[in-house]
Amino acid sequence: MASHGQVHVPEFDHVCWEQPNQYVCANCRTLVNCIDGQAFPTTCHDEEYCNVDKEHFGGGVCYSDIPTQCMCQQGDVFKQDYYDPSTFYVCDQVGYSQMHHCPTGYVFDKRVKECRSRSGLPSCQESGMFAMAEDCSRYYACIITTEGWLQHEFKCPKDKGTTLFYNEGTGTCDNPCLWPEPNFECTEEGRFSDPFDCNSFFVCTWDKDASMYRRLRRMCPEGYEWQQTVGSGTGRCVEMVPQQKLQGITDPQLPRENVKRTRS
Repeated sequence: MASHGQVHVPEFDHVCWEQPNQYVCANCRTLVNCIDGQAFPTTCHDEEYCNVDKEHFGGGVCYSDIPTQCMCQQGDVFKQDYYDPSTFYVCDQVGYSQMHHCPTGYVFDKRVKECRSRSGLPSCQESGMFAMAEDCSRYYACIITTEGWLQHEFKCPKDKGTTLFYNEGTGTCDNPCLWPEPNFECTEEGRFSDPFDCNSFFVCTWDKDASMYRRLRRMCPEGYEWQQTVGSGTGRCVEMVPQQKLQGITDPQLPRENVKRTRS
């Protein structure tokens, strides 16, 4: 029987799957009493953290000592929770942090400092079929449902040994060598993604003497892609997501600072 005051919270049941009758840590600030596979969570007091290294308790316990893995080692950084990848902290100063949670089905990616789907697929912002920036032979569908966004990944076949890429303009898998050359025109100052090359971007500056925009094409370092900030002429080079993460179906989406790359 659960202790007085404890309430079963189904959203934490997954932490009890491997230890159905044990005290476990759901995250650095939440202790869960697992009883017959059901979770009865308790939030640790302000000066306590969930700790599984105290042998006298035979499991997790809220304890005044801060486990090293839950401690902010430096200030002004984001830290992923040691126990729960969907939880993260904003470290304002050494030893002090603020807890935040990603939406269901998402994990915190400390590399790009944002919540991403567990599969690594980019977040859905509109319905349709979209090419994978990291591997254009892969593409995914974004379908809106009553439960939120549904994603599913696909892969283009090979044609006589040639790897086909997904063409967002035609909605088919084509030979990229037969695609027309990109025609990007500057209409304002700023940095903008190359619609045909995920690793490249254009720098647009206004030439007063010629009364026209100057366009320069730049490339991100190897292993990086250009990530455009939505609604502005700014962006940055970010590390590409490993291909082994790019699979599966995800739950409701969190908007990502990225724009759709068109291939036509």
